[in-house]
Amino acid sequence: MDIYNTLYKEQFRLKLGFTYLLASGWALCFLVVIVFMNMSLEKSASIYIFGLTLIYKYVFSMTRDGFHYEPFFYKKLSKLLHIIRKRA
Repeated sequence: MDIYNTLYKEQFRLKLGFTYLLASGWALCFLVVIVFMNMSLEKSASIYIFGLTLIYKYVFSMTRDGFHYEPFFYKKLSKLLHIIRKRA
């Protein structure tokens, strides 16, 4: 097996960064749950950060395979930009 092919395949198995997690549906759903729990700001922020860390570790599985615009907010943002450019 060639080292370049191995490295090329391995880079696509890396997880996307934390910003993509924040733009995903998981983060939005978790944020809604935290808001409805009606806690103080400090407590809810710490639970949100800890929960997102666990979600990133065990649930979030988006990789660098070319589907960078798959997260929820990126889809909406790209549709909005498409509409704006179409009207301009």
